[in-house]
Amino acid sequence: MVALLYSCTIALVAIPLAPTTALLVLLLHVVNFKFDKFILMYLQKKPANPWGAKDAGSFFIKFYFCTVLIFLGFTHFFLLNTQSSYFLTGSECSVGYPLCICEYACGPFVDVAMGYTPLLNYITSSGVASAFYSLILGNNFVPWTLLFIFLLVIFFLRNSITVYIMTALQREQDVALTFSSLRRKVKQLENRLRLQKMGG
Repeated sequence: MVALLYSCTIALVAIPLAPTTALLVLLLHVVNFKFDKFILMYLQKKPANPWGAKDAGSFFIKFYFCTVLIFLGFTHFFLLNTQSSYFLTGSECSVGYPLCICEYACGPFVDVAMGYTPLLNYITSSGVASAFYSLILGNNFVPWTLLFIFLLVIFFLRNSITVYIMTALQREQDVALTFSSLRRKVKQLENRLRLQKMGG
């Protein structure tokens, strides 16, 4: 409601400056109403299997992990890209990253054409780090082996979590059955006691 009031106020202010805004705002309000109705009817209805409090943690971990992956993906793209028209006027940046966008560029990154170059230079300057870098990225077998081990660990961890959840649910069911049987026994004993009092 607040968003609708603000949008109507902005539209009324804009009508004297652009009279066609009245028709455009009407169409946008209709489309916005249909979109909100669709969201409300199909995406915000009561779920068939409602979430419990135990599902919130796993959802947050998955959502945060996806956010980190998206961030790392975009960071890798921007650091690796040297042909973006947003930064460059030519087809490829080969004279240095700042020189591509400024003729009088200065600073420590003038001769750097790619964002990863300072990091790679720092890694290769150290003997131990350079050896690890050559071992991991210089050989195609090592990254695939590490990826396979990582996927295998995730697979077994997922199976372990599934077994743990199923065991916990089974225990809850057993406890519920035990409580129900105890309640029935208590009711039977109460009925017997009541009958004995009535007979005595």
